[in-house]
Amino acid sequence: MEGLHNRRNKNVEDEAEFLDEQEQEQLLQTLRDQNNTANLTIQQGLIIIGCIASALFFHILFQSDSPIIPISEVFSTPTPSVLPIPALAALFSIVSISTSIFALVIKCKMNIFGLLESLSLKDQYTSGVVLASIITGFIAPCMSLFYRGSMIEFIYWSVPLLVLGMFYTALYMINQVQESLDELEKSKYKYKGA
Repeated sequence: MEGLHNRRNKNVEDEAEFLDEQEQEQLLQTLRDQNNTANLTIQQGLIIIGCIASALFFHILFQSDSPIIPISEVFSTPTPSVLPIPALAALFSIVSISTSIFALVIKCKMNIFGLLESLSLKDQYTSGVVLASIITGFIAPCMSLFYRGSMIEFIYWSVPLLVLGMFYTALYMINQVQESLDELEKSKYKYKGA
């Protein structure tokens, strides 16, 4: 009899806790609100990172004929650019980062200053904008390879592609969380009546 008594007394912590419909709705809404707040913060941070990266290339635009690669001063001795027209490469890099930011704004439906509404841009334009960003981002690194620039210069001119990759890695992770929330919402009434 004692063995039966011991088996019947379950630990309360081991029992699953089921939420009623209202509690499930409230929990899901709280999770969605927290996710939306986190996503907005991440998206704003990505735009700030893009603007800071663009500033690196604006620096080249306003230097003399043989500008110094800004990141070379951090890692080694200052390295001048070997490109014949570094301002053109800097301009392509700025355009690449700007189009990356624009693609992020379209993809995340961030209506900054009413931009999306006034231009009537939808998700379908994102791939074209991303393609433009990739093409303009590849020009400067290719020029660096063609003119046999140093490794630090190649890395510098590759920053727009790294920014684009960072944007889409973050978007992938944001979408994964959103899909998980959607799956959770689909299963919210699975244990109804339990």
